[in-house]
Amino acid sequence: MLKLAQNDYLKASDFAKLLSAPGASCTATSTGSGSSLTLTLNGTSGLKVYPLTSADASNVIFAVTSNYEYNTDLNDNGAPYGDKGFVIIRKAGMLLCCERIMEGNRRQETAFESLVVKSPVRRRERVSGGDPPNVLKQP
Repeated sequence: MLKLAQNDYLKASDFAKLLSAPGASCTATSTGSGSSLTLTLNGTSGLKVYPLTSADASNVIFAVTSNYEYNTDLNDNGAPYGDKGFVIIRKAGMLLCCERIMEGNRRQETAFESLVVKSPVRRRERVSGGDPPNVLKQP
C-alpha cells in the first residue's frame, strides 16, 4: 500500500476512506513525498489486505472485510459486518459472498477455491483456516 502513496496513486485521505467501514474507523496520515513518503494508519481497518504477486492466479485474495478469516466461520461480533456477510476482492475483481456460499463449499476444496477464493500463501497447499502471514490487518 505504501507504493500506492509513494507513487501518488492514492493520498492519505484516500486510505482512510478505503479502509473504514461501519464499526471500523481508520485514519491515515503521511509525511514526506515520493520514495521517502511514510504512511501511518491508526484506528481499526474495515479491510485486510493480503500479500500477493503477479504470479498468483486470478482467484487469489487481494483484500477482504476484517470480519472474514480464510475458510473459517464468521464471528457474530466481528467488525464490520459480523456474521451477516463479507466482501472479498480477488486479484481478478470483487466477489460478494455470504456464509451460505462458504458453508456449502467448505467441504469440497476444489469448489471452495474456484467459487470463492484461494489464499495467496496457500496457493500450492490444501485449504485450511486462518489468514496467511504478512496480511495488513487493523493498524
